Amino acid sequence: MSVALPGGGFRLADIVRELDRAGVAAADVRLRRPTLDEVFLRLTDRKEHVR
Repeated sequence: MSVALPGGGFRLADIVRELDRAGVAAADVRLRRPTLDEVFLRLTDRKEHVR
């Protein structure tokens, strides 16, 4: 599962702490930049999936 977060105000450590507090077991947590497709879809407000 991927989760997009707005802005850059979140720190990865804070997110992991919140997951732990909520009782969510995460096998893997990563921080990545959006792909060009994701940026395009966000900027153009398109809902369809780009392949």
